[in-house]
Amino acid sequence: MLEVSSTDKEPREKVSPAGFSERLNAAFLDSGMTKSELARRCNLTSAAINFLINGSTKEMAGGNVFPIADALGVSA
Repeated sequence: MLEVSSTDKEPREKVSPAGFSERLNAAFLDSGMTKSELARRCNLTSAAINFLINGSTKEMAGGNVFPIADALGVSA
């Protein structure tokens, strides 16, 4: 399960990595953006975006989820 927290002090919400990556990939494809553009808008690396889309990460700070959702125009 992917653990998501908006801060390190808050309890983490468990989210299925597969479900998250599928939703992220669908929103990413609908956006028409490149991975580099999404990474730039979210202040992340292209490698980080790749890990998230591929479901290769086991934990992610909520502070990253919200900028990605905003950039893609979806809810977190």
